[in-house]
Amino acid sequence: MSHDQRPGRVRVFSSGSPAATPQRRRTDPPPAPAVAPPADAAPAAGPSLRALAVRGALFLVSCAAGGALAEAYHLPEMLVR
Repeated sequence: MSHDQRPGRVRVFSSGSPAATPQRRRTDPPPAPAVAPPADAAPAAGPSLRALAVRGALFLVSCAAGGALAEAYHLPEMLVR
């Protein structure tokens, strides 16, 4: 904002209730009511330790297979030339 401009006036008001979400201006829309999750909705559990171990082993095996294929087709020598 340049120095020759001033922001417009804003009227701030209080609803008087500390529990209510404060509105900053009179023209602000009222806050949306909070929605509670359904009672039968359980938080999603993270992957188990066994699943993480299987994924890690699969990653290491695929890296080894890719390295073996690269050596079999002499790909490292192509990079040096």
